[in-house]
Amino acid sequence: MPRDLKLEQHIYDIMTSSLASKYWVQTNGSLGTLGEARSMLTFLQRYTYDILPASESKRFGIQLPPNLWTGNSPSIEIVYNTLTQQKAFIEDYYEIGLPVGAGAAENIQWKFNATTAHVESATMLNPDQLYISFASSEHDEDVPPETPRVRPRRELWHSGTAPRHPEVNQKLLPWLQARKGKPFKFGIISAFSHLSVYSFGD
Repeated sequence: MPRDLKLEQHIYDIMTSSLASKYWVQTNGSLGTLGEARSMLTFLQRYTYDILPASESKRFGIQLPPNLWTGNSPSIEIVYNTLTQQKAFIEDYYEIGLPVGAGAAENIQWKFNATTAHVESATMLNPDQLYISFASSEHDEDVPPETPRVRPRRELWHSGTAPRHPEVNQKLLPWLQARKGKPFKFGIISAFSHLSVYSFGD
């Protein structure tokens, strides 16, 4: 996608305004504590500042350079703060890659497995780091094709005449609910037509 200096300058001006400081965490390269970020938003940035004038030197939020965010991977690791070794672990596995004819159920299961394995590793392997996971994926070369719904769910679905299968989010919701009270992270889950916040553990 082409870079747009006017757009990026506009975003920078908004994010460094006095109004933005009331709603957006202004620290750079740190998530901070839950208390520090309470009722605030943290800017996750998947682009760099290299086309802005050098005078625009204020930095805020979490920078996740696109050259380090490798496409279609169940396990991406980006160091966003080298001094404190703060890392982002990202599951962005959207091209399942199963053989044509595998069908919706198997494609959905592969995506579900990748997503749940990533969420579990947040607690088991790196409890103090940032984890980002997506439930969206597609296999549009399958017969019939599985494509993301154009709705907030964006999970695999069966677009042909074959019977529908439980979709990724329909499988994820009970999986997450079953872990309530266990040492899981706080998370924001976009489900159906609303935004829900689920708390797992202390």
